[in-house]
Amino acid sequence: MESPSIETLRTLLVFSEVESLAAAGDKLGITQPAVSRKLAQFHAG
Repeated sequence: MESPSIETLRTLLVFSEVESLAAAGDKLGITQPAVSRKLAQFHAG
């Protein structure tokens, strides 16, 4: 099992703070679908 990337962990942290995919994307400077993909990768990993 591969360890999650720093970007994925940061996305998870920000999402847990703001509790919104769109708000997390805004805070991270990425799109909502990109946030969703990173969270899905974390969940699958």
